[in-house]
Amino acid sequence: MNKKKFIEQFLVQGNKRLDPKPYVIDDENKSVINTLADYFTGATVPNLDPTKGILLIGNPGGGKTIMMKTMRDVMLHSDHTFGWTTCRQIAQSFGVSGFKDIIKWGSGCKWHTMFDDLGAEGDMTYFGTKANVMADIIQDRYENFIDKKFKMHITTNLDWDGIRERYGVRVESRLHEMCNVLILRGSPSQKDRRHG
Repeated sequence: MNKKKFIEQFLVQGNKRLDPKPYVIDDENKSVINTLADYFTGATVPNLDPTKGILLIGNPGGGKTIMMKTMRDVMLHSDHTFGWTTCRQIAQSFGVSGFKDIIKWGSGCKWHTMFDDLGAEGDMTYFGTKANVMADIIQDRYENFIDKKFKMHITTNLDWDGIRERYGVRVESRLHEMCNVLILRGSPSQKDRRHG
């Protein structure tokens, strides 16, 4: 699929997701949508590595989640499709089921995966053992990325300082190595895309 067709399909799928409101491409999201269209259509673009996943950083309410869900809709029946979960769901599941969830989404995961809203989850405890669940998963995913080329996509409201503080320097380094970093820059008066 070429980039023009991809963006047309992106708008069709975005409109379905936001119905009855239309999905709007504007000055705040156009650059990131174009870069993601290049990525998912396999265009050769400087500073965009097709072997890496996507780390999409932006303000709360900027449209990161709906953007990546819509990208997934467009890519559903392709080699670029990816599984989906939220970091909060994984952390909450760990609190009930324990380390098998870290294995499921980390070293045991055999597909490209999107982790939505990194930083929204808290540290969890399972039978007295406290874990920074997403830090463990990201480090396990690194091995899958190196050995098996499974990509990881992430959305987050955290900037690099917040990522380093929450997950440590090692995880920050892994994210740089595993992901193309895109910043969804909003203006101070950016409209919250969650509420129309």
